[in-house]
Amino acid sequence: MFTRHPLSGVSERYVEASWGLGEAIVAGLVVPDGFRIANDGSIIERIVGEKDIMLVSTSAGEVKEVEVDADKIEALCLNDDQLLQLHELASACENVYGQNIDIEWAFHDGILYLLQCRAITS
Repeated sequence: MFTRHPLSGVSERYVEASWGLGEAIVAGLVVPDGFRIANDGSIIERIVGEKDIMLVSTSAGEVKEVEVDADKIEALCLNDDQLLQLHELASACENVYGQNIDIEWAFHDGILYLLQCRAITS
């Protein structure tokens, strides 16, 4: 999630998300969902991606690629409550680390975790 749109520079939250581990997005294995959130927390736009696979961790600590259920391939992977939680996390991070940041996060069992926070790089 970016606290400033990484392409347009507009002051809004921009979130990309997929099922499973985020490495599927980083590696270009899926087209993630995209979400634009205004600074007041209102949702500006939801863009459905195509997420036909996901990466999951195994009990042996390895990463495995699995197929996504057909009904989830083109379904949004974040709901409005989760987007609000992400907006609130972004606001809290900005209060501590300043503006224009890139935040890595994860939901696990319904709980939002902050994984990493850094300045947006060009």
